[in-house]
Amino acid sequence: MEDNKEADNSPQTATTITKSSPGIGRLILRVFLLVVIPIIAVVFGAQWYEKTGRYVETENAYVKTNVIAISADIDGRVTEVFVDENQLISKGDLLFKLDPNTYAVAIQMAESKREKVRQDISALQAEYYQILAEIEEKKANAAYKKADVAYHKREARRQRMLIKKSITTRARLDEAESKLDEAEFELLAANQEVLTRKQKIKTVLARLGGDPNRSFDQHPDFIGAEAELSLAKMNLGYTEVRAPVGGIVTRLKLEPGEWVESGEPAFGIIANNRVWIEANLKETQLTHVVEGQKTTVEVDAYPDVIWEAKVASISPATGAEFSVLPPQNASGNWVKVVQRLPVRIEILSTENKPPLRAGMTSTVSIDTNHQRNLWKNIMSFFNEL
Repeated sequence: MEDNKEADNSPQTATTITKSSPGIGRLILRVFLLVVIPIIAVVFGAQWYEKTGRYVETENAYVKTNVIAISADIDGRVTEVFVDENQLISKGDLLFKLDPNTYAVAIQMAESKREKVRQDISALQAEYYQILAEIEEKKANAAYKKADVAYHKREARRQRMLIKKSITTRARLDEAESKLDEAEFELLAANQEVLTRKQKIKTVLARLGGDPNRSFDQHPDFIGAEAELSLAKMNLGYTEVRAPVGGIVTRLKLEPGEWVESGEPAFGIIANNRVWIEANLKETQLTHVVEGQKTTVEVDAYPDVIWEAKVASISPATGAEFSVLPPQNASGNWVKVVQRLPVRIEILSTENKPPLRAGMTSTVSIDTNHQRNLWKNIMSFFNEL
């Protein structure tokens, strides 16, 4: 009986277990879908929220380099052009030449002027010593005339005394006084000659720069002539225009026969000695960006290449402030627009990398090492309620 009873109950128990199994599975599935997955999503979402605040990225970034405007230092007509458009050149390479004839003649004129100045200085020195000797001679002559005047004064005085005593004649007195007047006139003329020579030697001495023994190459006029000659030689050297930096020739439209003005750009050289990235970041992205932070750069032209870089500097003003017409927000309707600031990114190494060309678009990612605190932000939110 018991065996039959157990046999009767076994199918019922199996049926019960079979019926309850789908319910447990659905319960587990519901718990997994409603509890576990949301928890996993919240955990991963929180981690994503905290870590995504670490990197600042922008696609508004471009390759920049120095563009050197090439111009002549002097006016002249182009005789030869030695470079072509997009040609790679090195520092010091000859770019083009100007007609040197005018400047070669200027050197000859400057050399001639310098020689004339040297001869003039030598002549002035000789004249100085000649006048100096004449002054001594005129002084001696004036001393002689002074003694002659003294003699004739005594003779005239003696004749006056004799005529009072009726020992001499009136004619002899007149003769003595006439000789005295003649001697005084000659003394005055001799003194005037000394004075004239002294005035002349002052003028010559001034032209000699105050020192008659100074070497001619130290004379101001000779130094000025030397400077003119040096300038003429420098201008002749400027007829050969050479590359100030290495790089690539661009915007070349110069042809032989053209006239170029001093300082007028003839073409450009894109310098290859320094390349950087200019990233235009939103002001809201700059909260934790500082100089020196590690950066990675991807250029659209080379999608599989990454350049290591760093933040070199941050502009002190937005791009709008440097526009021709800065925005005026003091009147009228105002709409808030997020501004962008240029950030200079320095490429750390270009070795074994493809060439970067000015104007290429790129993507920049700056590692700020900053992590957002989700729970702190949540608590701050509830505290503000």
